[in-house]
Amino acid sequence: TIHPSFTDTKMSLASGSAYSIATVGLTMAFTVQTRDRFENVRDTRGSAFTAILDGPGGAFINASSLDNLDGKHRLTYRATVSGAYSIKVMTDGVHIQSSPANMSVSATTPNPAAFTAVGPGIVGGTIDQLLYVEVTTRDTFGNYRTEGGDDVRATAVGGGLASPDRF
Repeated sequence: TIHPSFTDTKMSLASGSAYSIATVGLTMAFTVQTRDRFENVRDTRGSAFTAILDGPGGAFINASSLDNLDGKHRLTYRATVSGAYSIKVMTDGVHIQSSPANMSVSATTPNPAAFTAVGPGIVGGTIDQLLYVEVTTRDTFGNYRTEGGDDVRATAVGGGLASPDRF
């Protein structure tokens, strides 16, 4: 029986979508498959891996690592800031293949309590006058929602002389 040689970190690979994309607030996970210097898959306990995510505004995340004892390591993390990140996966200061890599963390579900609205339509106006309101949507962590499609509705209040069909 021939067994793979010792783990060669430079030949080890990360897999799983959470290595390139993530959503704020969710626990994300990806796998590192250890390999030897000949790129043979290792199937036994290996070295401990670390993953560091550097994000916008100084956001910094250390991922947790679990050795599955089968040559694979499961790394998990949870981001609270959306934006572009750099992810570095290594052991003993040596990067795996394709590390460092770029990744994107998207905002999570909208939180209306965190929305802001500006514009002349907030206060004032007269009948038959077109006014606008600009609404900035945010998620539960205060991140800007950068994708459209949120269902945002406004209700005009006051102006006892206006009729509902005019809005």
